[in-house]
Amino acid sequence: MKQEKLIKIIGITLIVLTIALLVTTLIINIKLKNSKQDNNLALNNIEQSNVIEGNNIATNEVINEATNEVANGNIDNNIVVNSESVEGTEATDYEPDNLIGTLQIPKINVDAEIMEGTSDEVLASYIGHFENTSIWDGNVALASHNRGNNVVHYFQDINQLVEGDEIIYTTKVGERRYQVFSTKEISSTDWSITEESTENIITLMTCITGEPDLRYCVQAREVI
Repeated sequence: MKQEKLIKIIGITLIVLTIALLVTTLIINIKLKNSKQDNNLALNNIEQSNVIEGNNIATNEVINEATNEVANGNIDNNIVVNSESVEGTEATDYEPDNLIGTLQIPKINVDAEIMEGTSDEVLASYIGHFENTSIWDGNVALASHNRGNNVVHYFQDINQLVEGDEIIYTTKVGERRYQVFSTKEISSTDWSITEESTENIITLMTCITGEPDLRYCVQAREVI
């Protein structure tokens, strides 16, 4: 009997130990599995972090490169400018930098813009200003055609002006009114009419039809 009890006790003990071993093994496997999952999750997080960081670095490099390109003038920074301002150079109110002002002669219906210089390009569209003369004080000397195709000829009728007729000269500085005191024909080589003056006068000069060696000159004095 004692021997049978001992065998039973040993058998039960072995069963308990076996069960304990199985449970322990199961717990260890579960922990290993969870640990592996945690490790994989950590690796994924690290990889995602590296990808994000890499993208940020790449993005910053692109931004820095673009910034440098703009700074160096290699990218047209007018991209951010609206189309109206880009096309502003063709606007009808565009004024060249060397536009001086305007000239009005009521008697002969002249109201025209004055441009610096007396080149063919200037006189084709404007009254020209002799560059060696004053723009405001002293002698302001101007020229324009009196005839011609494809060019303006604002001075075609200045030979109709007589003493006392009014001439109005306007610039950004202000407006001056003059009265004619001299009308005459001069030689094409007579540049005395552009000399400096101690009084404020305005001088108008144009060609004479059929007389290439002569010019018509009108001078007016400021009305004080």
